Amino acid sequence: MSAVSRDGEMPLGVSIPEDGAYTIAIPDNADTSDYEAVVLKDMTTGTESNLLDGAYMFNAGKGKEKTKLHIQGNLQDD
Repeated sequence: MSAVSRDGEMPLGVSIPEDGAYTIAIPDNADTSDYEAVVLKDMTTGTESNLLDGAYMFNAGKGKEKTKLHIQGNLQDD
């Protein structure tokens, strides 16, 4: 999870190969023990999903999406 900004939010750019349904998830082998939440925000729909609770599914059209999705990591309090 080192690529996720700690206690910050950043855009998550994705390249969509064709129109359709897509899923974003944290890999099973990722170390997420320092995080209380890893929130994916869909800026188009206003949906927020904690990826620690499961994958996020969305529909998108072919092309590059630079502003649709944002990701935010929330560290656990010590």
